[in-house]
Amino acid sequence: MRSLFFDHLGSTNDFLKELINGLSPAPFLGVLTNRQTKGRGRLNRTWSSEKGSSFLYSLLLPDEKKPFHLGFVAAVSAIEVLNKNYSIEAFMKWPNDIYWQNKKLGGILLEKEKEFLILGIGINLNQQIFSDD
Repeated sequence: MRSLFFDHLGSTNDFLKELINGLSPAPFLGVLTNRQTKGRGRLNRTWSSEKGSSFLYSLLLPDEKKPFHLGFVAAVSAIEVLNKNYSIEAFMKWPNDIYWQNKKLGGILLEKEKEFLILGIGINLNQQIFSDD
């Protein structure tokens, strides 16, 4: 697996979509950034991120026949890491949100583009300013 790091991007998912439509990237390419200027969640809800305040990562995967379980598995895995390593009690709000103390901590965005799936994850680590979405 190969990963690319950028100081800032519009969106990690959109970056992978542009690669798919301009090149023929191999699956299992990851993209990590310090800041997104056009981050979004499901239903095009805004995802705000100050520089260095969030974990912002997308992974390019081969398409599967039934990909919808991947978002659930990613959310549960992220919650397990947070709860085990940071001693917090994060939980999942269906279908893809990660909550802690009844506040949204992060989420999963799964998108299909041609013969690929893009699995995006955003987790607020020390975000101070939030959008209304």
